[in-house]
Amino acid sequence: MDLLGVAICGLLSFSFVKNLRTIRVATHELGQAPVLKGELLPDLATMDRFGQTILKVEAQNQNWWIPRFGLNESLHVELALKSGYCKQFHQGFLSPFDKQMGEVMPKLLTPGASDEVLGQYIVIS
Repeated sequence: MDLLGVAICGLLSFSFVKNLRTIRVATHELGQAPVLKGELLPDLATMDRFGQTILKVEAQNQNWWIPRFGLNESLHVELALKSGYCKQFHQGFLSPFDKQMGEVMPKLLTPGASDEVLGQYIVIS
């Protein structure tokens, strides 16, 4: 019976260490959520680094060969990183692009627009 208790304690300890190591990868790589500066190339590099960190955390969360014993914090960190990435992408890239398209498209797509102009923006499938 003592041997079983020691084995369970060992597995719990190993699970804790693996969970902690995965969390430390995220904090070491990012520290805090990256801030976009509104400049395309630096922001793309920032988002790429953010995405690479998510991939590292995701890979470490997938390589568990022992039970987690309820230690799911690394999974929560992975989900929070993915949520933060989507939020950053939406605020930093998608929303400004949508706003710009909303301003430009009504000027381009008028009833008198040429077929060439319309053809660039209208795709018939």
